[in-house]
Amino acid sequence: MSASSIFRKSGGISLAIIICRVLGLLREVLLAKIFGGGMLMTAWGLAFMAPNLFRRLFGEGAVGTSIVPIISYSMEKDGRDVVRRKLGAIFLSLTALLLALCILFSALALLLSRFASADRVRIALELMPLLLPYALFICLIGAFSSALNCAGKFFLPALGTLSLNIAMVVCLIFICPLFSDKLSMLKSLSLAVVISGMIQLAFTAVLLKGAGIFPDLRISQFWREPVVAELWRLTLPGMIGASALQISFVVDRSMACWLGDYAVPALNFSDRIIDLPIGIFGVAMASVVAPALARSAAKEEHDSYRGHFLSSLSAMLFLSIPAAAFIFTCRIPLVRLFYMRGAFGERELAETVWALTFYSAGIPFFCCVKIIASAFHSRKDMKTPVKISLSCVVLNIVLNWLLMFKLEQGGIALATVASSLVNCLALLVILKRRESSLALSKTFLDLLRFLLAAAAASAVSAMSYQTFHACLRIPPSHVPADLLPIAASAAMFSSVFLLLCHLLGSDIPSGIMRQIAGGRKTKIH
Repeated sequence: MSASSIFRKSGGISLAIIICRVLGLLREVLLAKIFGGGMLMTAWGLAFMAPNLFRRLFGEGAVGTSIVPIISYSMEKDGRDVVRRKLGAIFLSLTALLLALCILFSALALLLSRFASADRVRIALELMPLLLPYALFICLIGAFSSALNCAGKFFLPALGTLSLNIAMVVCLIFICPLFSDKLSMLKSLSLAVVISGMIQLAFTAVLLKGAGIFPDLRISQFWREPVVAELWRLTLPGMIGASALQISFVVDRSMACWLGDYAVPALNFSDRIIDLPIGIFGVAMASVVAPALARSAAKEEHDSYRGHFLSSLSAMLFLSIPAAAFIFTCRIPLVRLFYMRGAFGERELAETVWALTFYSAGIPFFCCVKIIASAFHSRKDMKTPVKISLSCVVLNIVLNWLLMFKLEQGGIALATVASSLVNCLALLVILKRRESSLALSKTFLDLLRFLLAAAAASAVSAMSYQTFHACLRIPPSHVPADLLPIAASAAMFSSVFLLLCHLLGSDIPSGIMRQIAGGRKTKIH
């Protein structure tokens, strides 16, 4: 699979994710405008960690990752009837487990809310029982979206995530203004989140039916189906790793909470900005590459396996490095463009920019680890990535303590970036030892090309932004002042980066142009 072919196949899912992430940014813009960046947003961020924890453990996280090799193998060797039986067993077992956990955590949150002294913690605990039903829906959706990816369905499953952002945006614009106090607004927002999960699950069920893999829900099949044991055998290592990562995430936010009311929202707002390239490039490309790697592993096609991996890694670097460079260069106007309105003032701007300064450098590592880990998962090796991630979690927590007191939330962001870099390098070293014929020299040369091109493009972009901002400093009243200068500087950045990559000898830009023009596919590796 060439890099240009990967771009083409991931184009649909990237488009869906772009729409979803743009709506997600709009959601964050409205949240910042209505609630600002203080105590209430801290409470909302802490409360929303609960369904996110479930999603990353049982949804597209450990369970979704484990489903890909299971379903890919079954589609290659057994047929869709067997796939339907396996998905039915997975649905029944996962639903029972999630229901029990949601009830348990809701009761625990209500109990603890009576003893919480800090308002941000008390409000977060009150909101959790309202949000936890969403965890049930989003976990089932994440698991079955992985199955749809194995069936070659990428765009529509990714488009289904629109429901959350649409529901929240509608609630923020039309429902929240009906309430006089902001706590009632947050409660109504929680209910909107749950309704969006119900809608998305129904949409996913329709897609499963259309793909011919709607789960066989007969109880008699469930008891005889061995896939549940296989799933949990593959999932358990991933859940251990995901649990450790979530513990690290909770520790990050808890430490940020000690820094004051602004640190947690600053991390969340900056995280939303870097989520755009991670989702558009990292998630989209990994969704396409993971089933391809699993199929090659199932057929023992080693050359194809290595080709898919190397092409996707180079393609990921080609996309993520310039994204990181541009966001770092334009971090102040970007934060100002997205959030600077309503209750979001100069203090919130400074705090968010400081976190984004460090977070932006981690975009290539956050994206590439998805490809590298898929190389292990495709061969049903879930343990190696878990062992490395556990070590990196410990490293992250230690670095938090060392950096946060000097750099505040910037130190927490920097610790996350550093541990992600170590994660990527460690996995690559292990993969290279196992695959001695894995030629990483071409990828390393691509890395140097992209870094050099991105550095030059950043310098041009910074100068062009200042020029455009001076020339376009009086835009129409309904257009944000930073919008046109950022768009113009982004166009300059992209042009310079693509030109320099081509001049430095990268095959990817010309391959993309041939793909767009409908010419022959150019193999990168």
